[in-house]
Amino acid sequence: MTDSSELLDADHNLLIRAREAWLQVRDAQGEGRRLADALVVEARSARDPRALVAALRARGWAEREMMMFDVAKATLDEAIAVARRRGLGGQLAEVLATRASVQLERGAVAGARRDIANARAAADGGAICEIDAQAAIIEDAVGNLAVAAELYRAAIDRGGDAIPVETAFTLFNNRGRILAQLGDLTGSKDALERAADIATRLGRNKRGYAAHNQAVTALLTGAVPEALRRFDEAERIFLGVDMPLGEHYMERIDAFMTLNLLPEALDVADRAVGQLERAGFQLLVGEARLRRARAKLANGDDVGAAHDAEQAALELGRHRGPAWRAQALLVRLEARLRSAGVQPGDLSQARRCATTLGVGGFLPEEIDARLVGGRIALALGRVIDARGEFARILDRPRSPVALVELRRCIAAAQLAALDGNTRAVRQWARTGLELLGRFRRSLPTTELRALAAGRGVELVALAVQSALGGGRPRDVLAWVERGRVLTSLHDPPRQDDQAVAEDFARMREIMDRQRGVAVDDPQGAAFLRRDQARIEARIQRRLRTTDATLDATDRTASVAQIQERLEDRVLVDLADVGGHLVGVSLCDGRARLFDLGATDAARRELDAMLFALRRLVRARSNAAVDSARVGINAAVVALDALLVQPMRTVFRGNRSVVIAPPARLFSVPWHALPTLSSLPVSVVPSATVWLKVMQRESQRDGVVLVAGPGLPGAAAEIATIGTLARATRTLAGPRAVVGEVLSALDGAQVAHLACHGTFRADNPSFSSLELWDGPLTVLDLERLRSAPELVVLAACDSGVSEVLPGDELLGLTSALLSVGTRAVVASVVPVPDVESTPLMIELHAQLGRGVSVASALAAARTVVDRATPAGLVSALAFGCFGAGDLTLS
Repeated sequence: MTDSSELLDADHNLLIRAREAWLQVRDAQGEGRRLADALVVEARSARDPRALVAALRARGWAEREMMMFDVAKATLDEAIAVARRRGLGGQLAEVLATRASVQLERGAVAGARRDIANARAAADGGAICEIDAQAAIIEDAVGNLAVAAELYRAAIDRGGDAIPVETAFTLFNNRGRILAQLGDLTGSKDALERAADIATRLGRNKRGYAAHNQAVTALLTGAVPEALRRFDEAERIFLGVDMPLGEHYMERIDAFMTLNLLPEALDVADRAVGQLERAGFQLLVGEARLRRARAKLANGDDVGAAHDAEQAALELGRHRGPAWRAQALLVRLEARLRSAGVQPGDLSQARRCATTLGVGGFLPEEIDARLVGGRIALALGRVIDARGEFARILDRPRSPVALVELRRCIAAAQLAALDGNTRAVRQWARTGLELLGRFRRSLPTTELRALAAGRGVELVALAVQSALGGGRPRDVLAWVERGRVLTSLHDPPRQDDQAVAEDFARMREIMDRQRGVAVDDPQGAAFLRRDQARIEARIQRRLRTTDATLDATDRTASVAQIQERLEDRVLVDLADVGGHLVGVSLCDGRARLFDLGATDAARRELDAMLFALRRLVRARSNAAVDSARVGINAAVVALDALLVQPMRTVFRGNRSVVIAPPARLFSVPWHALPTLSSLPVSVVPSATVWLKVMQRESQRDGVVLVAGPGLPGAAAEIATIGTLARATRTLAGPRAVVGEVLSALDGAQVAHLACHGTFRADNPSFSSLELWDGPLTVLDLERLRSAPELVVLAACDSGVSEVLPGDELLGLTSALLSVGTRAVVASVVPVPDVESTPLMIELHAQLGRGVSVASALAAARTVVDRATPAGLVSALAFGCFGAGDLTLS
């Protein structure tokens, strides 16, 4: 027989184990829930109400963590009923605070607030810290950031050392995140470090939350590699405890949007919305849809953005409060501004959104709303209202976040432009571009720095328009160059990562296996492609999260420096200013301005020419060939009339011509336009890049000839060229592998690469030349310590580049110019490979006679038989990039 003291001890032991289960479910949801389930059964059997309430609370929290919100509420409803019936006031307060969290995540904000009020009434002092924390979380969720930050601080101060460790983690972690949003990055860092320290004493999922919020703050401070590393750390932890990733994905959307990785942002947004919808996580579904609307808008899907924003506004208005709804309405207004047109009522709505966001403490979003309001006012012709919106931005508190201050500079420049204060426009543009330069230098890869350049386009456009208004060509040239340098002047980071090198080797092995996969084995081919994509993603992730040393600055060459080096050459810089092409020439010490008409007109003719070239390559009949020729000739003549003839007076004699076009006109065959066809022409991303490559001294020696697989005649081509160039190293057949080729390229004077080129529009950093063991990529070229002085990419499509946001070029040609190559001969016409051997042989013959690269290429074109499709394509496709006046000693 058991005495009464033993029964009391057993009951007490059961209660202790039930309370311990509560702690366990906050770490490992699956294991904790199983334990809680067992304890619920045991407590029912023992008819112990205290243990039953504690066990039900633990199970309810586990269900909440697994996003089973309706189930969790039902469990906690039962716990509350038991606590009330048995008069367990302290436990009732605890369970009410827990249910408030579930109510909030179900979107029942009013119910959550009632639970907190009832919990305070029932509390006996023991649960007050948790109640205070939950009250702060509610205000946090509905967008009252400043109020929530103060509530978190008050809870920390009131609780002191008596705060339970789990509650302390929540208070510091959430306060740190909010302080980052409010712009207090120092306070945020301190709070998150405290949270991370506490998390070491708790479970894995708390370490995940800590890493996640530290990633958010690191991103705001510009520590991008650290931010991405911490996001990855958080994801690994959450996956390890089987925690759904929907909420985690939302902050990653913001990270990708900050870095202008727009397709990735949209992909993660789709996953976040899907997971949260399936889980019934009503509190966050609207927020995820809002982020997806922003991603769609940035990707150019105005209709999809407006649709998602409409839905998000309804959901956020119902569950999260006016500040969140205002953000959704703002996206809808931006979509309308860009596509459908705006109405007078839209300006009033933008103003209301801005006011609501300011009251809630959403400073970056308030600035965005004022910018949108100002642009709507300008679209409606209401200049005074536009001035008012831009001026209000300048009255807001300063932010330590570079990209937020960049938007302030845009507003200030817009305001100065409306006032006609050209000096102020340029000063604000300089300030903004300096901020952007600091942000870009924090980025670990060429790809990320290139994408970030898009954020400076609006400032540069305002400054160029201001310079045009002043009618001073040198000022226009200086600002066009400043914008170009933003996108084109960058040295790649120096990264030596053994793990990346090993992944590249695996990727090449997979791609080599793909060549051997039978045509009738689509499943095997698809498997290898998936494996390749997985490894590429791992390489890219590794590079993005590695701290790298950035050697170059964004310093623009002055017009005087360019002029001094230009000597008797002609420089033509073209700029797209608000859809209108402007040309600036510099020669004989004089700068001149030219109006070249609508950019779209030139783009249409370029597209027509590229289409006709593709038709010519594929033509199977004389009639098709003739038709394609007619289209090509018509487009070439039209491009000449649009882009060059208005400036024909500057092209006198046999002068060398250097052209710096907008990235979207880089594929124009400038050398083939009638006005320029008799002149040595070289094309550059910017005049500053041209000056930089001209100033490089030649310390390289030797000629490297490479023949890749799958190109008939490539081996014979390099054998012939070898007799002309006295090659020091020839790599063909199985010797033409990535390691050997990279080793040979380092320190060579000339490299001739007769290899298939593959341009990757989906991922330009993996654009490549095909060697016998796989691809030689842009990322490989960025590892060269001493790139060849001249590189000839002898196959069509090898020089094609992707135009990224901000008019940035990314591809093999731009990569080579970045790593130190002075001149590149390549095709920028995206057509399949054609026979180019006659052109290449004559090019090297001319180079051997001491002729400059641009002149040698011009002479080589004269020996090509343009009567054949291959000859015509070769003559049009291959251009000279960089220092066209380079001669080989």
